[in-house]
Amino acid sequence: MEEVDAELHDWTCATYGSKSDVDASYKALLDAALRPEWANALRIGVASHNLFDVAWAMLAVEARSSEATRSTRVEFEMLRGMAPAQARAVEDCDERAAALRPSFARATSPPPSPT
Repeated sequence: MEEVDAELHDWTCATYGSKSDVDASYKALLDAALRPEWANALRIGVASHNLFDVAWAMLAVEARSSEATRSTRVEFEMLRGMAPAQARAVEDCDERAAALRPSFARATSPPPSPT
């Protein structure tokens, strides 16, 4: 759709041309957001089911955050019910995940009952 719209209006296409370009842009954005100078200005939600990206972000937070900001800087987010095994794998590899990233608890718990 984006390509068709760009072609019809003689615009440059807004989307990336390849998955590798998308992935590189995602990591570049995370890299910039995790710089120490932004520690008190940004709270980051890493939304991904890609375990490599989640692991990379966890290591980047560990390396670039002070002890004081490490636990509040980043929250990992996954769509509820889409990949509960992946959410559990992330919790299992980092014992702080459940405490520091409450979205995991929400991702693996049943949805609230309708009122």
